[in-house]
Amino acid sequence: MLLISRTESKLVAAAEEVAKKYNVQTKYSVVDFANADEATWQRTTTALASLDVGLLINNVGLSYDHCEYFEHLSDQDVRNMVEVNITSVNQVSSQTQKLHSTASKPCKRCCETASQLVLRSRIVALAKSPPSE
Repeated sequence: MLLISRTESKLVAAAEEVAKKYNVQTKYSVVDFANADEATWQRTTTALASLDVGLLINNVGLSYDHCEYFEHLSDQDVRNMVEVNITSVNQVSSQTQKLHSTASKPCKRCCETASQLVLRSRIVALAKSPPSE
C-alpha cells in the first residue's frame, strides 16, 4: 500500500496503523499537490512503479476555510483548488495507467473511472496480490 499526503507525521501514523492492523506492507510519499512540480510527479511515478496497483483511491481535496462566494476567492485559492482537486487526480491516474499499460501483466481493474473513488484527503494505492498460476 502506498499512502500519499502532504503531512509526513500523519502519513507515518497512518502507515504504521494500517501495517499493524491489516498486516500489509505500507509505504508513504510526502506530496503537496497544491505546489506539485515535475520533480514531484517524478517522485510519485517512482513510488507507484514499485507497486502492482489493483485499486486507486483518490481522497485528496481542498476547499476554502469558511463559507464564501466564489468570486471573492483569491486567484491563488482558485489555482490551489484546481491543482489539488483536478490536476492531482488526473496526473496520478495517468501515471498509474501508463505504468500498467507497459507492464508485462497490465492491471485490468485499476485506472477505470469506476475504480476511482473520489473522497476527500489523500491518495492511496493498494497493491493487489499476484494472481495464482
